[in-house]
Amino acid sequence: MNGGTISGNGATSNYGDGGGVNNNGDFTMNSGTISGNSASNSGGGVDNAHRLVISGTSQIVNNQADTGYGGGILNNPFNDLGAVIFDGTGAAIKSNQAHLPDTLPVGAQWYQGWGVYFTGTHAGTPTITNGFDYTTQVTDNTHI
Repeated sequence: MNGGTISGNGATSNYGDGGGVNNNGDFTMNSGTISGNSASNSGGGVDNAHRLVISGTSQIVNNQADTGYGGGILNNPFNDLGAVIFDGTGAAIKSNQAHLPDTLPVGAQWYQGWGVYFTGTHAGTPTITNGFDYTTQVTDNTHI
């Protein structure tokens, strides 16, 4: 996705994951917007099962996971090739909402909140490159 917008979609069938994007391959988002999407379960904006790159001025905003995790992004890869890469200083994951977790676990990492959530055996941790700063670029994500 090079520019463009994915907005106003909902996921209710199957597992109800991935309101905006349900990624089972390689998905690179460069300066696009994923906003106003909802999932009846998890991954309001993006449900990632393989490789996801967020770069440029990409915005993942105002998405909702109604009963599950990851209002903006849920990362639950199906093998060790699964990865999320946050690249650069222009991207933002903000103002997303998720139902789970009820509260953040003690010692939770920044990506284990309501905006971005990593789960599963192969989830690992996100890769941060080219100045991405989660303290200013992953903000205002809340519990519903």
